[in-house]
Amino acid sequence: MNNQNITEFLEYYLNLPQSPEYAVMIDAPWGAGKTYFIRNFLEKYYENKDSKKERFLWVSLYGLSSIEEIEAAIFAQLHPMLSHKGMALTGKLLKEGLKAAINLDLSTIKIPDYLKDIDNTVLIFDDVERCSIEMNKLLGYLNHFVENQNHKMILIANEQEIETHSEQYKKIKEKLIGKVFKYEASSVEKILSDFIKNYFNDKSLITLFYINHIKLIVRIFNLADYSNIRVLKQALQDFERLYKTLDQEILDQPELMSSLLRVFLILFFEEKSSGYSIEKIFFDQSRFVKEYSKNGKESLSEEENKLKKIHDKYQDIVNFSWSDILLGNDIWLAIVQSNIINQKAINSSLKNSRYFQYENRSGWYRLWDYQLLAEDEFNQTFNNCLQEIEQNKISELGELQHYFGLFLFFSENNIRKAEAEEAMEQIQHWIGELAEDKKLPDTSEYPSWWGESWDNRRVTSSEQDRYKEFLDFVKNKIQEQEKSMYPDKVAGLLKDMVDDVHAFSEKLIADTKGTSIYRKNPILAHIDIEEFFDKFYLAIPENRYRIISALERRYEYWGRNKELEPEKKWLQNLLKKINGQKLKFQDHQHLIFLNRLELVVEEIVKNWES
Repeated sequence: MNNQNITEFLEYYLNLPQSPEYAVMIDAPWGAGKTYFIRNFLEKYYENKDSKKERFLWVSLYGLSSIEEIEAAIFAQLHPMLSHKGMALTGKLLKEGLKAAINLDLSTIKIPDYLKDIDNTVLIFDDVERCSIEMNKLLGYLNHFVENQNHKMILIANEQEIETHSEQYKKIKEKLIGKVFKYEASSVEKILSDFIKNYFNDKSLITLFYINHIKLIVRIFNLADYSNIRVLKQALQDFERLYKTLDQEILDQPELMSSLLRVFLILFFEEKSSGYSIEKIFFDQSRFVKEYSKNGKESLSEEENKLKKIHDKYQDIVNFSWSDILLGNDIWLAIVQSNIINQKAINSSLKNSRYFQYENRSGWYRLWDYQLLAEDEFNQTFNNCLQEIEQNKISELGELQHYFGLFLFFSENNIRKAEAEEAMEQIQHWIGELAEDKKLPDTSEYPSWWGESWDNRRVTSSEQDRYKEFLDFVKNKIQEQEKSMYPDKVAGLLKDMVDDVHAFSEKLIADTKGTSIYRKNPILAHIDIEEFFDKFYLAIPENRYRIISALERRYEYWGRNKELEPEKKWLQNLLKKINGQKLKFQDHQHLIFLNRLELVVEEIVKNWES
C-alpha cells in the first residue's frame, strides 16, 4: 500500500514539458492521509529543482463559498506581503484587506490578468468536495487554468462524495480530469510516527511516550473505525495538554499512563464519531451491561444495542463499567467535551487509583494486559504467575478467579497449553484447601455479577462454559465451608443472647451500615429451639425484649428473601413450641415475654405466607 503507481505517474506528469491539458485527481475518503502523501511527494520532487523556475501553489477549498474567495486565497499565497497577518485564506475579509492595500477589486479581474506571474507553477486544489461552491461552477472555473492557461493541476478529493451531491459531475469530469488515482491509506503507524517526530519536540518526554505507545494508539484508532488521521493527530495534540498537567509521580507510573492514554483516545474518537455523548456511551451502562451478556440482543432496545456495539469494540482494552476509566465522568466530560483541564482534580484522582499500589499486586494484574506485552515480557510475566500458583501464595478468591480465566484463555488458544492446564488444576486444588481451612469468603453479600469481575477488571473467559463450571465448583466449596462453620457460628450467636444482646441484634438485623453479617444467612435455621429458649430465659428481662425486637426487625425487609427461606420452617416450629413453654412456666414474668414472642413470630409467619 505504498501508492507507487501514483508517485510514478505524478513524476511523469510533472516532468512533461508542457501541460497535457488535463488535471489529475487523487481520490480517497476525507482524513485518509492523501494530503499528507501529496505534500511529502511534492517536497521530495522539488527538493533538487530550481525553485525560481518551478514551484507549486496549494489552495484548500474547504469552506470557500465563492470564486472571489478562491482568487483571494491564491493571491494571498502569491503575494503574502500584501495580505496582513490573520487574513490569509479567509475569503471576504482578505478580499477587503487587499482592496485597501492595493486599491484593487478582485471581483473584476479575469484569471489571465490576475495570474500573469505563475508560469511553471503546478496548482494543487485540496478538499474539493468540501467546497461550498456549486460543483459544475467550481470545476468550470478550475478548467480555465488547465485549458486556457496550460497549468498542470492536482485535485485532492473524495470523489464518491462529489458524485453523491452533483448529478452533473461525471459530465464535467470528462473535460477537466484526465486521470483519477485511488489513494490507498498509508500505514497509519508510519504517518503517525512522522507526525509525532515533526510536530512534537524530538527530545520531549511526550514524544518518547507516544513512540513507545504507537502500536497501542494505532490499535485503538483501528478499533474506532473512524479512518480520519486528522482526528487522530488532534487527539494526540489534546492529550499533550493533559500530559503536561500531570505530576511527576504520575508520569513515573507506566501502567497508569498507558491506561490513561487508552481511555482518553477511546473517549475522544467516540465523541467525534459515534453520534452519542460520551456521557451516554460510557457512564450509563450499568443498567444493561449484565442484561445483554445474559439475555442477548433481543432484550435490549435499539439504542442499547448501539451502545453495546461500542462497548464491545473496546472490551479487551478498557472495561468502561468499572473504574478502569480512572477519572470521574464529570472530569472526563470536561476534558473531552469542554476542553477544560482541572489539574488539581485530575492529579488527585489518579493518585488514588489502583496503580499506585501496583507493586503490591499479584501477577494476574499484569498478565491481564497480555495483548500489550512484548513476547519476552509476556513469558516473564507468565512464568511469575505460574510460580505464584505453584507456591500457593494467593488466598484472595478474586485473584484466583482472574488467574483461572486467564489460564483458560491461554489454554483455549494453545498458548503454553500444558502449563495453563496444570495451573488451573492447582487453583482448584488450592481452593479446596482454603475451604478446609475456612479461609474462603462468604459470597452471600457479593453482588449479582460476582465471578465476572473483580478489582475493577472483567475476568477473562468469564462467558466460557468451563469457567462457569469453575465458579460452580467454588460455590460448592464455599457452601461446604459454610456448613462446617455453622456449629461455631450458632454457638457464638447463642452466647451473644446472654452476654452481648447488642451484638446479637447487630448480626441479625438488616441495616444500611452493612454490619449485619447474617442478614442473608439463614443462621437461625441451624439453632436448636430448646437451646434458644434456654438462652432466652438466661437473658435479663430487658434483653429479652431486645431479642424479640431483633427477630421482628430481621424480617421487616428480608422476610421474603429467598436466602432466608430455611428460617421460615424454624419460625413455624418455634411458634408451635411456645404453647408448650407457656404450660411449663406459669409465673407472670415468663408468660409476659412468651406472649410477646408468640405475637411477633405469629405476625412474621403470617406476613411471610401472604
